[in-house]
Amino acid sequence: AHVSEPIFAFFEKPVSAMSFCRTLAVESSLFVRRPFGREPPPFTVRVPAGVALVAKTVNGQVDAARLNGDLTLSTVNGSITFSTTGTGRATTVNGPIRGEMGRADWADRLQMSTVNGGISLTLPASLSTDVRASTVNGDIITDFPMTITGRVTRRSIEGTIGGGGRTLSLETVNGGITLRKE
Repeated sequence: AHVSEPIFAFFEKPVSAMSFCRTLAVESSLFVRRPFGREPPPFTVRVPAGVALVAKTVNGQVDAARLNGDLTLSTVNGSITFSTTGTGRATTVNGPIRGEMGRADWADRLQMSTVNGGISLTLPASLSTDVRASTVNGDIITDFPMTITGRVTRRSIEGTIGGGGRTLSLETVNGGITLRKE
């Protein structure tokens, strides 16, 4: 996982017990002082297979690539890009969200949102979910056959992919929404 803002890692267990850790939480420092005009170096975190990652920053992008666990990623000013064999959740205000998930078995509701940016997700072909997608300035595109269950407008869609069940909620203001088959 890569975050462009300096971050600190918080562990619930001592380092010697990391092999038993189920969640790794990483959060940016709001108190880092930088020399004027200098950007901080990227901060890289290596996440063991099967460990969930929670990464948060304010001013910077979040990149989490080739992971083998569930992800929860957030930033305010930056893009979010991820790929995992698990599931992912992402929120940002100013930036796009691009993700690839190897599993689509999240519990209840999976939500992704941004204000200024699009959302592009690649999901397993076996996806079964209820979809709620909305955008003000953008298109909604899906590779999956969808049964419409609610209203359809140029700006929003409600429907079911596969057998439905769990909910996938995607929201943006300035950007498109794309669902791709793996």
